[in-house]
Amino acid sequence: MDRLRKTSLLALLALTFPLLPAHASWGNSAGGGYYGSPEAACKAMLEPGTFYIFSHAKVKPGDPKTYHCFEKAKDGSGSPIYYGLANYSDEPTTENLKKGNLGERLATDCLAADGHDIIFFKPQIEGTNQGGIDIVTLKNHTVYFIDNKALTKSGNVSSVSALTTNFEKNKEAFLSIWSDHAQNFSLPQHERMLYVELLGQTNTGHFHRVVTNASAAPDDKITRDVTNKLASQGIKFMNVHKKNGCAGW
Repeated sequence: MDRLRKTSLLALLALTFPLLPAHASWGNSAGGGYYGSPEAACKAMLEPGTFYIFSHAKVKPGDPKTYHCFEKAKDGSGSPIYYGLANYSDEPTTENLKKGNLGERLATDCLAADGHDIIFFKPQIEGTNQGGIDIVTLKNHTVYFIDNKALTKSGNVSSVSALTTNFEKNKEAFLSIWSDHAQNFSLPQHERMLYVELLGQTNTGHFHRVVTNASAAPDDKITRDVTNKLASQGIKFMNVHKKNGCAGW
């Protein structure tokens, strides 16, 4: 396609599909949100270890706020397959981050009230849309690696990359920090012993990977569990929504 044809096509698209605000974010039909593009929202729905990879995102005819997501076989065989939607959100990203940050704080408060020692959480709003684990706790000599999903939809959580695809990397980051603290003799002994316990319990498999659902959503628009696929990977669900009184498992 020559430059003139490209320019003409872009002008046609601009007339057909008005430009969306720069602050827009994208969610997906799996319940994930706050992605910077429809392609990113589509890619986030792909589960690791399957035979498929992301192919492309295609705008729904007549609807610039919805994209169809397509995957393809890793070996390139066959035609691309539709597998979900990417949906535009006209809420400013900062508003989305506020909701996510509130959810993480509510989950942390609930867990503390339930007897968890809070080892780590992200109190600053800037950390809300960053990758990694949201909360780490210790209860009854068991470590909990937690990702809170502050979604406003009913059903089950189907994707939690911080606890699946990226879990080993995330876990190793904590182990490295805890190892440094355990050997830091400027810290009080009881603090160093805490880090020694965290290291020991994690390295011997005494930990859980957990999804929580704390949010400001109405009771009929909260997640209730994880999908069977996530459960089969060892991901647990903890109901800490405010209207359930921090019910736990």
